[in-house]
Amino acid sequence: MRSHSRLLGAASLVSCTLLSGAGALANPRAPQYAPQYAPQAAPQYAPQAAPQTSAQFAPQGLYAQPPVYGRTPPGGIPSGLDPRADDPIATQGASIFAGCYAGLHGGASWNQLSSRERSSALAGVPEQKFTVTSVMSGVQGGCNWARDDMLFGVEAEASLPFRSRGQSSYVNFSKEMTRNELKGAERPFFALAMRAGLVADRALFFTKLGASYTKTRVDQIYENGTFTSTDQLFSPYTAYTTRGDMERIGFVFGGGVEYLVASNWSVKAEYNLLYAPGGDVMARQIGQGVSWTYAFPAGGEPTKTETPVTGVTRVKAVSSMRNVLKVGVNHRF
Repeated sequence: MRSHSRLLGAASLVSCTLLSGAGALANPRAPQYAPQYAPQAAPQYAPQAAPQTSAQFAPQGLYAQPPVYGRTPPGGIPSGLDPRADDPIATQGASIFAGCYAGLHGGASWNQLSSRERSSALAGVPEQKFTVTSVMSGVQGGCNWARDDMLFGVEAEASLPFRSRGQSSYVNFSKEMTRNELKGAERPFFALAMRAGLVADRALFFTKLGASYTKTRVDQIYENGTFTSTDQLFSPYTAYTTRGDMERIGFVFGGGVEYLVASNWSVKAEYNLLYAPGGDVMARQIGQGVSWTYAFPAGGEPTKTETPVTGVTRVKAVSSMRNVLKVGVNHRF
């Protein structure tokens, strides 16, 4: 009885399955709804966004090539990526300093002079070193060429010192007295130099190297004599003054910073070292010299004979090292 019931249930299940399958085959509308969603979903939504996104953000301009850090890329930095975009001048690289210019400067100089007597008769006089200080002003002009953030140029300048002073005095009181007082005064000096530098935003950091022409006037007050008595009379005794100009071709080396304050105006500060190699200076007598000769007659008063001294020339070996600090302003054409 129980087994018959199981057989009847299985038969009913098989018949229901066959009937439902036959109904699906017999229904002509079934193929219209079966494949609608799966095949159409893929082409409708899948390929649209990806190609447009890659084309829109593809590497361009700045990132088309590996970046070179510390240099402005060719064509400049895109304004949207440059933190200096609010300052259009600063994004132009070294070209903001390109072109020709002229300007004025002022400052101070410290000229370290060294002088040594060339005459064998004055071999005992030691070498003298002293500093001549000056306040000066002048003009400069030149031209610059730019490449990326680098700048190359040439500059000429002329400076006129004033309020120039400095002296050295050597006095030796022994049996033979010698006084050799040396004074120095600056004269106009000139320089022609090459410049090279790096531009960062509006600032130019540069060095310079070139040739210089300097001139220094040297005045010498010379006195000598021979100690002959306990009351400190000198016989003979000679005093005169000589003057010579030291003119030298040397070199100039320096550096500084220049800052662009407007499209055609800049201010600068720099240091220069002007070195003039040593050489002979002919110091010729100026004014009237005098020579005194004392005689001491037995039991009488000393007598003095005065003789003019003219035409004296002293040869001195002089070298110069001039330190210059200056500030200035330039205008570009």
